[in-house]
Parts: sequence; structure tokens; C-alpha cells
Amino acid sequence: METRWRGGFAVLALLVVGMLALAACGGEEDTTGGGTTGGDEPKAGGTYNYALSANPVYLDALNGNYESEGSQVQHQIYECLMKYVVGEDGNMAAEPCIAEGYEVNDGATVFTFTLKKGVMFQPPVSREVTAQDFVDSWNRVTDPENQSYTSVEGCGDDGYQTDPEAGLTGVKAIDEYTLEVTLRYPFAEFPLTLGHLVSAATPVEYIDEVGAEEYNKKPVGTGPYMVEEWVDNQKVELVKNPDYWDKENAGYVDRIHMPVYEDTNTMWLEFQKGTLDYTDVPPGQVKAAENNPKVKSGEWTAKKYPTLSTYFIGINMTDKVLGYPAGEEGSLLRQALSLAADKNAVINIVNEGVPLEATTVTPLGLAGYKPDLSPYKYDPDEAKALVEQYGGEVPTLQYWYNTDLGHQKIAEALQA
Repeated sequence: METRWRGGFAVLALLVVGMLALAACGGEEDTTGGGTTGGDEPKAGGTYNYALSANPVYLDALNGNYESEGSQVQHQIYECLMKYVVGEDGNMAAEPCIAEGYEVNDGATVFTFTLKKGVMFQPPVSREVTAQDFVDSWNRVTDPENQSYTSVEGCGDDGYQTDPEAGLTGVKAIDEYTLEVTLRYPFAEFPLTLGHLVSAATPVEYIDEVGAEEYNKKPVGTGPYMVEEWVDNQKVELVKNPDYWDKENAGYVDRIHMPVYEDTNTMWLEFQKGTLDYTDVPPGQVKAAENNPKVKSGEWTAKKYPTLSTYFIGINMTDKVLGYPAGEEGSLLRQALSLAADKNAVINIVNEGVPLEATTVTPLGLAGYKPDLSPYKYDPDEAKALVEQYGGEVPTLQYWYNTDLGHQKIAEALQA
């Protein structure tokens, strides 16, 4: 669920979100479960069982990356001009995907992309992707009737905001395989934005034919897997795309079975039964998972990794106690809250040492991450001093959190 604050919000960054994941090692036989072992080398084919912790909301790239469950499916279906990789500095970088390459002018305002030939939309569309498809796909995002959650700015004169039919005047198909994007201001990092799923190539004429609602149920992209079936609140079934252009990097398995579960505890139990090949380990089970005999023997692989996410507390800046209306007193309380937040307790007690401490809203792995940016270290004495400066008695503050596993424990740790 997305919460939108009216009037803006401030962010108290707590954690760089981390995960402990378990994967079962495959064997000589095609497997459909988590505990199978066999020969030394895995074989291609078979079914990979990968659970979703909630029902997807969107499979349409129009709202790509809007919510985590849908994006896990979308990443198998769609491709963009660029794709994200880990750069030499350890941060996320972008390299060409559907684009063969690109050129940029000296002012970093005009980007010319050359498309690969032979990139095909999945069946039943089964036609080659052209530069015009990117023009149409991006214009579809800007059309207010489609209610995309993504705002596109700076690609031309932004006239589409008052006249949807005007489209993005800065985006033009020069020919079948050449796309030119003219920005209103210099932006050298522009190609880095073009790995975002909302910029993916989609067959707009097919979407118009079947309707947006039906397309969201069974979308068509250019990726290595395509949707065979989505049963609401039950499962998503993906199969290999027979027309995939990158034969050397085509899907390793024939099918991806994605059952929908209500929470990670259920996923963890199903993994242990052998019905899943991968699971995120729920809070409270990390140490037990790391010490599991099957992890120790190598039958299961356990891996901790940071995600491109920051766990934060949003402060409603229209609030009369904490926000702008409170003036300097509100600023004192916001600083006190940040200094009183024991991030290490949340990391080590609640989350068993998996996340990292956040020092900025930019997570580890993104360009611009600075490990020593935040001046607010845990300092309860300084927090108390600021409260005394405020007046010594703080009104009761409401703290809202969603009811997914783990958030209540984090709230309780912060309250303590």
C-alpha cells in the first residue's frame, strides 16, 4: 500500500534493508521442490518455484516497480533500452539492453539511441520492436487517462501535462532503429533512468486492442519469460519466451511457478517442506536458518544481501506538533526523534543483524550513497537535552505502521 502525504514529509532514515535468502541446490533430475540434491552439475529445464509474499497489483509496465511483488514478475517479462548491472565501483550502473548503444551531445541534452535488430515482442504479438514503440510506450505513461504513478518531466516542453495528445515532444523516432531524446536541461545520468521498468517497450496497439485491464492480467514484453497464467491471489505461471532475442542468455529453466503466500513465515515453512526452491527468511528465523544442518552441509545456500531500499520513518510536515506549523519547536522534536532512534537495536535485536545502518536516504549500491553523511548518531542524552529545550513535556505522538511481519517489533524497539 502506498501512503501519500499532503503537504510533504520529512524522512528519518533507519536501515539499509537487507535480506537473508535460502536457495535449494538442484540435482540431475528436473526438480520441482526445495530439497532435491543429486549430481555435481545442475541441468537446464524443469520448473523453478519462487514464492510471492503477496498478490501482485500490476503486471503492466505502466506502473513498473510500483510494488515489490508485481515488479518481481515484471522483471522477467519486460526489457528497456538499458539494464542495470553492478559497476566496477560496486554501485548500480546501466548498460545497453534493447539499445545497441547511444550517443550524447556535449551539453548532455540530446541522447540518440540505436536499437538492436531482431528484438521481438512475445506471442501473440510476435513482431519486431522499433523506435516508435518506445515513443508510444512513454507517451502512454504520460496520458492521465492511464493513471500511471510515474511522472515524466523534461522530455521536451511538457505540453502533454495540459494537452495529453501533444505527447512527449522531446522523444522522436528518427527511423525504425533510432530513437532521439531531447531534454530541456542537461542530465548526463539520463541513461541510468532508462533501466526502470516504466520505460520498457510495450506493444501499445495490442494494449488498445485487448484493453488495459486484460493486458494487465497477461502482458506482453520482450523478456526471457512470458505470462502463461495469473490466478488472482493464488499464483503466477511464467514460461520461456520462444522468440527471445538473446539466445545465449535465455531462461535457464522452462517454467517459473510463483505461488502467492500471505507472509514469509508460510514461505519459510513451505521451503523446508521442499515445495519451494527459494525463500526470504522471516524475522526471528535468521539464526535458525543460518545454523540449519542443510545450510551447513551445502544442500541449502544461505546468502545475506542488501537491497536497494531504505527503511524510514516519514514525518507529516503539516502536523501541528512535528511539522512546519510548529516552527522551531517542531524542528527540535524531529532532531530528538532521530537521535533517540537506536538503529543498532533494531538491526541486531529485531532483525538479527541482517540490515545495515542507514546514513542517508540513498541506499548502499546507488550512485551518490555516502556512508558518513548523517549527523544524527544514536545519542539519547542529546535527545533528552533537545526535549528539555523544547519544554520538557512531549505530547503523545501517533506512529502508524503497516501490519506486515516485523514492523510492529521495530515500532516497539523504537518506543523503548
